[in-house]
Amino acid sequence: MIAMKKLTQLFLIAGFILAGHCFTYGQYGKIALQHSGNVTTFTDLTAAITASVNGDTLYLPGGTIFASGSTITIYKSLTIFGAGHYPDSTTATSQTLISKNIYINTGADGGLLCGVKCNSLCFGNSVDNQNVNNFRIIRCYIGTFTPAYSGQSTSQNILISENVVVQVSTSSGFSSVLYEKNIFHYFNISPYSATFNNNIFYVSDYYFMVYGSSVGLFNNNIIIYSQSAPSYNFVIGSSNTVFNNTLFSWIYYTSGIVTYNGTFTSRIGIEKATDTFINATTATFSYSNNYHLNPTSIGHNAGGDGTDVGIYGTLYPCKDGAVPSNPHIISKNIGIATNPTGTLNVDIKVSAQDR
Repeated sequence: MIAMKKLTQLFLIAGFILAGHCFTYGQYGKIALQHSGNVTTFTDLTAAITASVNGDTLYLPGGTIFASGSTITIYKSLTIFGAGHYPDSTTATSQTLISKNIYINTGADGGLLCGVKCNSLCFGNSVDNQNVNNFRIIRCYIGTFTPAYSGQSTSQNILISENVVVQVSTSSGFSSVLYEKNIFHYFNISPYSATFNNNIFYVSDYYFMVYGSSVGLFNNNIIIYSQSAPSYNFVIGSSNTVFNNTLFSWIYYTSGIVTYNGTFTSRIGIEKATDTFINATTATFSYSNNYHLNPTSIGHNAGGDGTDVGIYGTLYPCKDGAVPSNPHIISKNIGIATNPTGTLNVDIKVSAQDR
């Protein structure tokens, strides 16, 4: 039996998605702000954030999200759910797309951002407001991720989980952060006591670089060499960076030119990508790829916890389709006009999520 809270969410989400799809051309879908059991709708994300208070929840519809102003700033402790970003799991709603830069500022402690596709996300928009603690970014697509606006962030207990991140490129970093089950492309960071568990890193047109003198711990990750020609592409500049259970997978060449000062305590080995994955032969991330490991891959059950290396390891593997944890609309059929009695036929199917 679905708990009453879940049931309320089912009706809430079905209601605002229905409202979001019954608008005339040129308008934006409805954003639902849930506060103390009451729901208010907005078409402007900036206005919804302004009207919210700490502890509120925002539900963003599929499609492009409108926000007044040149950027979007989250400065309150909010839970924000989008409809998701994988095309095959958002056929009923479309992807939730945010084109403006997102800044997560001081005051957003304890917040969550889940299920959106955005061009840019940064902690802080000045050196005075980049301290954010206990924030989670889950199942998003991020074009450029910046851990701190400038210098060394003092933010702690940040979780970056099950995301696709095109670029992490900064000399700044968190003092405490867990990156787990993400897919990265361009990666250039100073770890600052960060831990990287069960991620996939593409080494393609850019470097994979970890530098600095503080401790960085990499466990059960897969690094894909996807250069079309050998190049200087993998650099570890810190003797305090430790790689455990690392699998190197190659698409075009067995390796590029690799230099490192870090420690590989248990390097699993190197194998061709067609042997590593069910289907992942593109040089960069693709939604069409299948990153589950082949049963015969040397990374199968080779993690430190006895599960697979990569995003489908751990006791709670990466969720297929990156569906957010709130109830998810899986299909909709809305009539284009009422019948002679004034009834509009609406059929919406919603699936509750267990995580």
